[in-house]
Amino acid sequence: SAISILTVLFMFSPPNHFGAPVSVSTSGLTKNMSYQIIDATLRGVTEEGHRFAFTADSIDPDLKQKKNFSLHKLHGTISMFENDVFTVSANKAFVNSNEKNIELTGKLNINTESGISARTEKVLVNFSSLEFISPEPVELNTPIGTIIGGKMRILGSNFAKGEATYVYLEKGVKVVIK
Repeated sequence: SAISILTVLFMFSPPNHFGAPVSVSTSGLTKNMSYQIIDATLRGVTEEGHRFAFTADSIDPDLKQKKNFSLHKLHGTISMFENDVFTVSANKAFVNSNEKNIELTGKLNINTESGISARTEKVLVNFSSLEFISPEPVELNTPIGTIIGGKMRILGSNFAKGEATYVYLEKGVKVVIK
């Protein structure tokens, strides 16, 4: 009868209207137990107001640090001060709560509202220093052409003021203008 009651509650509850977000802690689980969250939506905000929202095939805990976790096959957005919004898809993301960063890896695509897209294999989004860092080769497609570099660093120190963002490319930069 309990299963029937729960089934009825879930069938008639409105979708995605479950109230305010809550923090989840795994401290009650035994040491020999592991878990995985399947087909999840994850949203977060830093103290400074930077936001991220992802849908992911799965969320896995980090075995070393309980505040850190990884996402697999993700798609979503990252915004700095709600001014610059980056649409992101990747095979994996590692969210490090202690360091305030997200490391995105594997078939990474980043798109901006201004029509710039980036493709690479690895990017570190550092919310503390407001930087996007890619130690891997990257290809940027812009409205005026394509730029290819061996590694990239985007400085976002002016995101809050709405001033120009600086993009640095190194290691064999190639520019093709349309």
